[in-house]
Amino acid sequence: MKNVVGSGDHRVNRAIVLLIFFGVFATYAYLTPGAIAGMGYTGEEMQSGDSMLAVVQARLSGHPAPAVKWSRNGPLPVVLNLPFQIAGKRIASEDFVLSFDPMLETALLVTILFVWLLKLTSPGLAFLLTMAAAFGTMLWPYAYIGLETKQSLFVLLAGYLALECGPIRSFWRALLFGLCCAFAIGAKANSVVLFPAVAYLIYVQFSENWRPRLPLALTTVGVGAVLLPLASVAKSHYWAALGVTAFTQLQAYLNDSAFKYLGSVIGMFGSPTKGLLLYAPIVLLSLYAVPRAWRAHRRVTVFALLAVGGIVAGFGFMRYFADEVWGPRYLHTCVAPLLLLIGASRREFSLGRDALMVPLLAFGVVISFLGAFYYYGNLYGATVQAGENSEEELLGDTKWNQVWFNGQLFTIWWKHPAGPVLWLPAQHWMWEAPRGTLAPNAVDLRAWSQPQALVIRSWGRPHSGLMGVVWVLLWICAFAGPLLLISAGVRLLGAGPPERHIP
Repeated sequence: MKNVVGSGDHRVNRAIVLLIFFGVFATYAYLTPGAIAGMGYTGEEMQSGDSMLAVVQARLSGHPAPAVKWSRNGPLPVVLNLPFQIAGKRIASEDFVLSFDPMLETALLVTILFVWLLKLTSPGLAFLLTMAAAFGTMLWPYAYIGLETKQSLFVLLAGYLALECGPIRSFWRALLFGLCCAFAIGAKANSVVLFPAVAYLIYVQFSENWRPRLPLALTTVGVGAVLLPLASVAKSHYWAALGVTAFTQLQAYLNDSAFKYLGSVIGMFGSPTKGLLLYAPIVLLSLYAVPRAWRAHRRVTVFALLAVGGIVAGFGFMRYFADEVWGPRYLHTCVAPLLLLIGASRREFSLGRDALMVPLLAFGVVISFLGAFYYYGNLYGATVQAGENSEEELLGDTKWNQVWFNGQLFTIWWKHPAGPVLWLPAQHWMWEAPRGTLAPNAVDLRAWSQPQALVIRSWGRPHSGLMGVVWVLLWICAFAGPLLLISAGVRLLGAGPPERHIP
């Protein structure tokens, strides 16, 4: 069974889609940190982009070209950053302008998810799941962090083009599909785990009536055959400059026991410090949705399971399935496919059956807000101050739970207590502490309680010139974003159910 949206007024549908895209982006933009170079390896990618631009400029001016500084994830994500870096050289700064890139990518990801969900379930449930994705999962914090957003976007876009847009019959669509597949696998150094999902999409798209479309299939595959080896060579240059190889770096982080593998797989979802169910509670429903989704929308289900299964199976080999960044960042790409499973398993929202969705969404919004409100590096800085900044403590010590930590910071910021707020991350030994054990240092939580949002950090300061314009625009976004989303919801529910064509 395949559901196709065909409400009769395509302009209304298009307007709703645009309202959701701009509403999500504007809501994200209000809390922007206004900087991104300190997020993960983004600063490294900015340097790589600057070196690429320097090479182009030298070639155009007839001067000797400098060497390119490669980044660990290769040139593909850097190329996507270049328009923002070029604009940043003329407006404010590269750091400021590039900080809006992951917000745009996440807003586009959420919009594609909404359009896809409209073809699987009722408009009301599609809208609810879309808002859950945008503001009740780790997608919201990562709209500022920037890591993983490109990979997640291209995986979902490739899936939508392959499964919901009909057979590819033009060179340009084959080229676009090939680019999406190549970027899905090549946007990160470890994206190879997504190869089964992408290969399945190519198979589904071209398996039927393949003979007359063989040139189009070769175009799609050819894009990846060209871009992925080039990206791999660039990545090898990055590691060679450090005197190591990517494989030797990987070996240091591999599990040495099958039992640890199983523990990592379970922990990716159920860990009390880094589990996906904590940082995106709504995905709990997807664990029960697979049988119904399989019966109603088998190809969508296979794609979602391959995407999620590839990431989980691949990172299960890692000794540490998460790092110091907010939540299980490697599972960022799993969020949208898991929400697709929920939509594919239900024709509409039922309060009796889906009552659990409401508290899960509420918890998700609160948790994700805390992740968006604070820089993820605050927790790591506190562990350094306490002397407990090992990977094991960040991954498994519940007193360094990021949600609890950010909740404490928010309470301190909101109440404005006078003086330092000392917290001792006490260790609870079984019976007694070993001799010579050093107690952790006390941490001043007040020192870490300043939010990352630009409008809050600069509150009370005089604003003029470009900063004054930015200040006004961000406050406009604070009101415009929610209003646009409310308008989208009202228009969507007022338009009635879409037509369903059942072959």
